[in-house]
Amino acid sequence: MSTLTRLSHCKLPDLVCRDLSEALREAPALTELGLVCNSLSEAGLRVLSEGLAWPQCRVQTLRVQQPGLQEALQYVVGVLQHSPALTTLDLSGCQLSGPMVTYLCAALQYPGCRLQTLSLTSVDLSEQSLQALRALGTAKPGLVITHPMLDSHPEPPKGFNSTL
Repeated sequence: MSTLTRLSHCKLPDLVCRDLSEALREAPALTELGLVCNSLSEAGLRVLSEGLAWPQCRVQTLRVQQPGLQEALQYVVGVLQHSPALTTLDLSGCQLSGPMVTYLCAALQYPGCRLQTLSLTSVDLSEQSLQALRALGTAKPGLVITHPMLDSHPEPPKGFNSTL
């Protein structure tokens, strides 16, 4: 198993994204892909998502932290419906509009979605989006969603007597 995180903090041209997408289809040992602060274009993210959705792709952990590509994240979210391997998605630092959160919640409820962990730290979310994510957490109790405003199961203080 291998990790490809050295792609962080660089600008990947669309041509390289196409090559990387092809490699994702042919590199079964690659289990983690980090695309943190890459200044990806919408076209580049779309092409990479095509490789991630390929049935032979074995990437289990995907980190995409692209603050400027709010609507282009639809391609990454779409992968959730088709990827047999993806179990962890980190969108920390991304900008997620209300409609994008709605689309994300729908994708996570898709029967083929295998995601177990969704990280949204450092993501500003509206109250409506937080409510949608709370509802998703209730509908899919095995899904761990991390966001500072979603700590819905805090530990009771020591010495707390719940029978009072």
